[in-house]
Amino acid sequence: MIFTRPLSFLVTGACALGCVPSVRTQSPASPPAASTAKRAPGVDDPKASELLREALRLIQQRNWDDARRRLDEARAINPRQPLLYSEYGFLTIMMGKPNDAVDDLRHELADHPGEDRASILLAGVLQLQGKLPEALAVIKPVVDADAANIEAAGTYATLLYQSKDYAGTEKVSRQILTVRPDLAAAQMLLANALNDEGKPESRPELLTLLKSIVEKSSDPLTLNNVGYLLADKDLDPPAAEHAARRAMAVVEQQVSDAATDGDEKKSIQLTEVVANIWDTLGWALFRENKVAAAEPFVRAAWLHGLDAEAGLHLGLILEKQGQRAAAMSIYQVALFGEPGSTPDLVKSRNLDRQAALRKAGLGKPVQEGKDALQAQRAYKVPGPNNLTGSATVDIDYSIGGAANARIVKPGPDSATLSPVLKLLPRIDYRLLIPLGSNAHLTRRGTLTCHAGKTCDFVLLSPHAAVLSDN
Repeated sequence: MIFTRPLSFLVTGACALGCVPSVRTQSPASPPAASTAKRAPGVDDPKASELLREALRLIQQRNWDDARRRLDEARAINPRQPLLYSEYGFLTIMMGKPNDAVDDLRHELADHPGEDRASILLAGVLQLQGKLPEALAVIKPVVDADAANIEAAGTYATLLYQSKDYAGTEKVSRQILTVRPDLAAAQMLLANALNDEGKPESRPELLTLLKSIVEKSSDPLTLNNVGYLLADKDLDPPAAEHAARRAMAVVEQQVSDAATDGDEKKSIQLTEVVANIWDTLGWALFRENKVAAAEPFVRAAWLHGLDAEAGLHLGLILEKQGQRAAAMSIYQVALFGEPGSTPDLVKSRNLDRQAALRKAGLGKPVQEGKDALQAQRAYKVPGPNNLTGSATVDIDYSIGGAANARIVKPGPDSATLSPVLKLLPRIDYRLLIPLGSNAHLTRRGTLTCHAGKTCDFVLLSPHAAVLSDN
């Protein structure tokens, strides 16, 4: 399925073009040096400028305190130093507090109207707040003033895309490509627009764009999204399979590296990515009529992510295999799954399949979908029932099963839960890792114990786990 990823170039000033707007996860990026930004008129003190460069380097190193000290020193020298408040805002964003950056970014624009770095950063924060018209109003003047400003144009085009102005997205994307014709990320943004415009005459160009992106890109999220479009639109399923397998190989290595480095946050993020790629690979195989090969990948994606679209895909596979009752049950549950990137379309397709099955004589399932979905996430922990406490717990999951349960966010009386932690790997989580996959996933859940009762462990969806880390 399509993996929507953040406008990280809006919040860091350095995302490659074409990131699809979302707040699902952070996508690491390195900001451009302060000296490369277009500076509005103002008194530029050389010493203050050097301090800003030092601050940016420290921000890249995640050394927040020293970075703020450098910015404070620069402000003491020149309170109206160009880019000063842009970097204050950038620091605050990188610390995970984008809403707190608004005042600094508006301060920069009040001192230096039209400063593009502040405009791009502010547009990103407004996008995260759901204020798309305001975000567009902030960035449009920058693009109008300098059509060759690729980063600003990419910001503008992506905001247009999220606003569902696909014609506007197409127009700006094509303008970018006149300046940078081989920029794969801009091609991806154009492909997204052409796909969502849905014009039959655009299919040949869409196929050419997507194949070009596959040849150039090594980014797993881009490869996944291209693979999904190639499969879902039935443009070239074998090419879709190739793109998805490349994406899977890269991400599985990233998962392994994150586990080795002990990077809990990255492991949580990558678990969501893996589930998306499994679904894309399975969907490509299904489109190639390799139904038996498709089923374990899509089922694994569904069981881990409980995403509405993965559930739809699994239902279609089960129908193809003649398991209509099982398909109906999956459709009913998937209706309440994670909404994904195209919730209205997925819901419509789901309801169409349910209606078709009912017309064929298959009645409604007995179990209500929402309750069934929740039941797939909840587990009773066998063992002591004399404990009271709660905590957020991470647990590793691979083809060998569950292991290494640990508390990542203590709750009330969580220190008493050590005996229960040892039992969590013994639970049958009814999950699946496709045969041959080297994925080592990190799943997050809430553990709750009340004296006299069995402890409960409820897994968060990978998407919810990512949000819990922000």
